[in-house]
Amino acid sequence: MRTSGLAIFGVALLAVASHARAAGWAAGWLGPAVYPAAADYPVIVREYRNQTVRQTFRVAATGARLRVVLTNELGQAPLHVGAARVALSASDGSPLPGTERILSFSHRPGIIIPAGAPAYSDPVALAIPAGAEIEVSIFYPDSARPAAHLAPISISGPGDRTGEAHLDGAVDERGPALVSRLDVEATVTPPVIVALGDSITEGPAGRPGYHMSWPEQLGALLEYKTTLLNAGIGGNRLLHDGSSEGAAALARFDRDVVAAPGVREVVLLEGINDIGFGAQNIANHVNIADLVAADLQLIARAHEHGLRILAGTLIPFEGADYYTTEGERARQALNTFIRSGVFDGVIDFDQALRDPDHPSRLRPDYARPDHLHPSDAGFTEMASTALRAGVGRSVATP
Repeated sequence: MRTSGLAIFGVALLAVASHARAAGWAAGWLGPAVYPAAADYPVIVREYRNQTVRQTFRVAATGARLRVVLTNELGQAPLHVGAARVALSASDGSPLPGTERILSFSHRPGIIIPAGAPAYSDPVALAIPAGAEIEVSIFYPDSARPAAHLAPISISGPGDRTGEAHLDGAVDERGPALVSRLDVEATVTPPVIVALGDSITEGPAGRPGYHMSWPEQLGALLEYKTTLLNAGIGGNRLLHDGSSEGAAALARFDRDVVAAPGVREVVLLEGINDIGFGAQNIANHVNIADLVAADLQLIARAHEHGLRILAGTLIPFEGADYYTTEGERARQALNTFIRSGVFDGVIDFDQALRDPDHPSRLRPDYARPDHLHPSDAGFTEMASTALRAGVGRSVATP
């Protein structure tokens, strides 16, 4: 038994030494956690049981090694992961041959993640080109209700099918996807920028699979020399939590921004849901002073961590379900504050997307039918506006 104990201790020392030598980790993709979906939330898978779930996403950084971060930070109970694999994704959605890697956690094939905690995989060697599609397959041996970002996923039938190229008979659905971040390691790591926002940042109204959110389009415009991470959550607010809308921006700032390795800058685009939902529910009502105070808090916290913080002006929303004239006055007042010079930079999305003949509305070709979310062309204009505003310029690698 003594020899076995020494051997285990030696493996632990080697693992610590290897970790200490590791350098150059940077976040390459982000999927901010949300609370488990409410029972009345439509078309969302809420529970997995003895199933394999596969999620696919585009990584915005290059590297020679990667590690995967799983989340149970908003969970209320321990979460059991039985097995996990990662691979580059081929054009048909299957793992690219030769790139499959088994993930381990503290040198074990699975892990039980305590409520309130993340779980880091052990690093694996895998060359990742710029803009690569990555897929992660996770086997849930027990009943699980992950508190994770809602995303397109494939859900298998019974059993551990993480090693299968094609999940035959799988159901494609929108549900909680357990990977909350993917980090890459490279000799030269690009600066990381986190876009913190709601659905206008997340971009769920864009064409699925075409990566039309403005942060993803901006990353491509920057040729992936700067890593843009999308920390948008549909329905998110500055000051109030929501079930599927996640924690308020003030509550999730450290987890979704500060904790991202390599982060140098944050772009804030939040507040329209505070205004709109507040008009519908008196318990969530906010005034302009509340929103200004929230922005000042985020500025102070970003600067405490040495981060630049830029803000986008709120885009017009007349015609949206929760539009009111009082809400429009609040939007204009908050935009005036944003333009006042308190942030390290301003991206005037309002000016870029508003209808010149009706400034409280989105320009028709930039608007979706709900008059709240931009069209694909609107998202493209947002990316171009952010580029012209110099996002990433002050933190770019020479």
